This record gives sequence, C-alpha cells and structure tokens, in this order.
Amino acid sequence: KRNPINKNDIPDIKEKFKTKAESKKSFSVSIEKLKEEEYSLLPSRYKEIEYIPKIFKYTPKEMVQNLIKDEQKILALLKKLEEDL
Repeated sequence: KRNPINKNDIPDIKEKFKTKAESKKSFSVSIEKLKEEEYSLLPSRYKEIEYIPKIFKYTPKEMVQNLIKDEQKILALLKKLEEDL
C-alpha cells in the first residue's frame, strides 16, 4: 500500500535525500543489501512494516442489521411513493 505524497513533502524529501536522513516515510539501504535482495525495491524486504488493524465502529453483524433496517425504510418509502402515483 502506498502512502500519498503531499505537496508539502517534496521539500522534505529533497532535504532528506541530501543528508540521507531517515524518517517515518524513508530509510536507507546499503548497495550490498540491495544486491543480496536482487535489487528488489519492496520496503518489506528491508524494514519491518508495522500493521495497524483498522477498528470499525460496528461489528459485521451490526453492519448487516443496520443495512437491513435501512433497506426496510427504503422499501416503505417506495411503497408509499407507489401508492401516491
């Protein structure tokens, strides 16, 4: 998954490139390590990626129940509309 690059990131990227400084969005890899990994540019080959699971407001069951309730409201409105026609 790629991180979007904001317009504000470009000056920061240029500065970090000059100094080889690392950040949350960048890191350095030696040429030897690149050769070992057959020049793969996958970040996961060189740095462990921290997975942060997404926390949802509702459980899957609650989501389905909410969808059913919403669908029932829609059907009721459609029936009323049909009667009025």
